[in-house]
Amino acid sequence: MGRLIILILVIVTVIVLWRAFGPGSGDRVNGRRSLDKTPKKEVKGPDDDPDFMWEIRKERFKAQREKERLAEESLRSAEARAKDAERRAAEAEKRAEDAETQARAERPDTSRQDRQDPEEPGAAGSAGSAGA
Repeated sequence: MGRLIILILVIVTVIVLWRAFGPGSGDRVNGRRSLDKTPKKEVKGPDDDPDFMWEIRKERFKAQREKERLAEESLRSAEARAKDAERRAAEAEKRAEDAETQARAERPDTSRQDRQDPEEPGAAGSAGSAGA
């Protein structure tokens, strides 16, 4: 029976020492006993508030998305203007070719009249005077 009492005293001593000097004993000594195990973080300023920081990140994300959307829209507009300019240039080139073809068809063929054979009378006179 004596051994049983000694064993109970040893267990009680260990429990008392554990409660006195174990983890969390500083909170109990300073009077800061809390029911929940997680300490609450004090919010000292807006940058410590997680909800405030979340709102800021959300607004930045929205602004970035809007900026990307505007840039994409601007790029599409520039591509459309470039395609339109290419189309107009091709149309102008086609009109110029058509006008040139039409002008060739309307004017008489003067290339044969400009070239004179040396056997023709006008050409013989100049060749004869050169030889004399």
